Formats: sequence, C-alpha cells, structure tokens
Amino acid sequence: WGFRGDWRDPCGGACIGQFAYSDESCDERCVVAEGIYWAVTSALGGAFTHAMAEEARHEWLMGTPAGAPVLPLSGCPNKRSLAGGAPALYRMVTERTGEGS
Repeated sequence: WGFRGDWRDPCGGACIGQFAYSDESCDERCVVAEGIYWAVTSALGGAFTHAMAEEARHEWLMGTPAGAPVLPLSGCPNKRSLAGGAPALYRMVTERTGEGS
C-alpha cells in the first residue's frame, strides 16, 4: 500500500497523522497533489458532511473547515479540523496576500 509500501490507516491506531494515500501508482508528487486537493476541498467546506467524512476516513481526517465543530467519526482518534491539524497547509490554501490576491 502506498508508493513506499508503508501506508497506515489514519483512522487506525497505528497512524498518528491525518492523511495517508494508499494508491501504489501514486508517487511523491501525486501524494502532495492529493493532499493539496483535500486541503482546498476542506477549506471550502466540500468535505464537511458525515457522508464525505465516512467515505474519506481511511485517507483524510481533516475535513472540518476552520471555526466549525469537528464531525464525530467513530474509531478515528486523529480527527481534526484542517486549521488545527495542519496549520501551515491551512494557511497555504486560504491566505490571500500579495500582488493579485
């Protein structure tokens, strides 16, 4: 599982993170792109439903946008908001500073 063969379910007890991508054909650049996709989707509120949280539970646990209560997800102790779980990533996809922003 995963491009390095070390995938762990982020919803399980063996993983301390909130994101893990299990596609063997996805290299490091692809994994980064997937993470950014999920971050943007979460920041916009697109992952903030019980159905989406359940569907993504083995890949992404930061579907809650800033300021909203974290959706409960049984058996997933690592569940966080995007802003709380990955603050630098949250800022990267939400800040609008600089020329042309």
